[in-house]
Amino acid sequence: MVGVVITDLLAAPPRAQRLTHYCCAHSSFAAKDGTDLRGSVSRANSTSSLSGGSWKTPASRTNSNAGLKEDKKERKISGSQRGRRGAVSADELVSDTSVISSTSQDSVWKTGKSKPVLGKRTGILLNSSKTDKEMRALTELLNSYDQNGIPNQPGLLTFRPSSSEEKFRLEDNWTCIVDNPESLPKRVRNQQDAIWELISTEVSYIRTLKVITELFLACLCNLQTERILIEIDTELMFSNILEVCEVNHMLWDNCLLPTLTAARSQRTLINPLHLREGFLRFEETFQPYMKYCLEQTTCLHYVKEKRLESDLFKTYVAWCEARKDCERLRFTDLLVKPMQRLTKYPLLLKAIHKKTDDEDAKMALVEMNECVEAFVYAVDGKLRHLHERDRLKSITSRIESYDPFDINNDEVEKALKAHCTLDLTCPMPSCGNQQNRQLLYETSGVKLKDAVSSSKVDVHCFLFTDVLLVCKSLSKKGDRVKVIRQPFLVERLVTYELRDNSGLIVVYLNDFGVAASYFLLYTGDPRGFMDQIRKAQEQYREAKSQATSEKPQLGYLQDLEDEDDLDIPRSALLVAARSPRSSSHSSLVHSHSGSIDMSDPASVASMAGPSVPCPTPLFASVHFSSALEECLPSPLPKNVIGCF
Repeated sequence: MVGVVITDLLAAPPRAQRLTHYCCAHSSFAAKDGTDLRGSVSRANSTSSLSGGSWKTPASRTNSNAGLKEDKKERKISGSQRGRRGAVSADELVSDTSVISSTSQDSVWKTGKSKPVLGKRTGILLNSSKTDKEMRALTELLNSYDQNGIPNQPGLLTFRPSSSEEKFRLEDNWTCIVDNPESLPKRVRNQQDAIWELISTEVSYIRTLKVITELFLACLCNLQTERILIEIDTELMFSNILEVCEVNHMLWDNCLLPTLTAARSQRTLINPLHLREGFLRFEETFQPYMKYCLEQTTCLHYVKEKRLESDLFKTYVAWCEARKDCERLRFTDLLVKPMQRLTKYPLLLKAIHKKTDDEDAKMALVEMNECVEAFVYAVDGKLRHLHERDRLKSITSRIESYDPFDINNDEVEKALKAHCTLDLTCPMPSCGNQQNRQLLYETSGVKLKDAVSSSKVDVHCFLFTDVLLVCKSLSKKGDRVKVIRQPFLVERLVTYELRDNSGLIVVYLNDFGVAASYFLLYTGDPRGFMDQIRKAQEQYREAKSQATSEKPQLGYLQDLEDEDDLDIPRSALLVAARSPRSSSHSSLVHSHSGSIDMSDPASVASMAGPSVPCPTPLFASVHFSSALEECLPSPLPKNVIGCF
């Protein structure tokens, strides 16, 4: 058997130095009273918590040429066992690569015309003429991790010492803590079930974070110390996952574990009042979640790109995903868990409140839920703002010019040039930065006729929350357009349906409420177009009123709905929605116990067609302005509709 020696032991590039700085980062949190809440992420210089079999799988098989047939026979026999134990060894994952890397000097590595080899588990096509020593080194390292566990390197952070696992051990149920639980009223048992779900799901979530950090992150960092996959940016891939881990350890150490310990020591019911102090500091403690949630989509895109670009990266991810602790979840599924957990906290507290009778406990739960929701609202607002801003930038990139005039004078053209830049990302008039402009409707195949045009002109229309843009397509696909009329504020539009239902008349009012211009839009669905204008007018009025309100509407993460069966205040109601697994946004966590009914409403889609998915509309319907009502004829003819 020939060993592989890595000879290019050059100094790490600056990016690798930044990686080391990232891995050695140590975060700390302080409470308001000055108490040091330093997290549990500790620097280990010798034994990693991963060693000792945490990620260890059965020993690798011999990969000699003489035993190749026996290996195949063994793998066929062990295939049925893998389904039961839920793990795949490194040799099985990259078996063909291991065989190639361990052959003699007459191996296929020196045969440039050999047939390509397909890795059975990774799905990677390995060609001996293209596979270099990095793939061989990666295979050997992964085989070593299979046998001995992922080693701990000096300067890298461990998730927690192995001894800390003891405090995450739970009883099978809360009934194991209380004496004579069967004698308790059903209402009390239901309350304890809800509290136990909060505690047990927190432990499960912390273990999920451990998989991300001690398996995926630790494995990558060790590979990079061997100068493999050094081009991977761990911060783009994992964001601040270590800080997120520390936050949940703080919540467990300072809130959930003391509550559980008090019940254990006294053999009494779990008291929800003991949770109060921990959740009242939720917004302060969970600040790292803000950064992680905002960067989650970037992380998912980065992982997807690297899987397509690099066979080495694809092999590394496939090996990690094959570990038993992943529970058959993909790496991208694990990355969305923090956002899922964040949105589930209000649901868990709401379920406890619903099944609590003690007035003091109910008041405390309302306070706790309001603190949690305040932070969830803040994250939701940031996400919605970034989403809409990116969407508007995408639309702006399609607009090549703003050309509402036919100009034959160079001097006039020069004077107008400085005032022909349209910025769709600027705040809406009379609205704050929290009210985002949204694309509500986009349509092509519309014909325009007005006082300027002597004949009908084919136009492409964009209807936003506050403005209507009339454009002309510069390509058949409509991916390039130019604005050929001034932007029309939707609050000044008055529409009338043509008698033959071929289109609509649009009157544009000025500041004095008199007609400033008009145009006709010929479309196959005039009533639908008018409904969209009415919707935009309603949302724009609500946006202006929301600019001065204190409580924002939650739209990106979840929807607020009335629940008559709950006695908790409506402002604290939070109903979860789930995204598809393939979505670029996170899917909400599913509850597997009976204390919470996790609904799955359909996501709200924009009528804009092939554009980026739009979050749930932020604004609700309100009555239109009385000032604009005065501009309409009274009474309106039956064939006339005013869109407000």
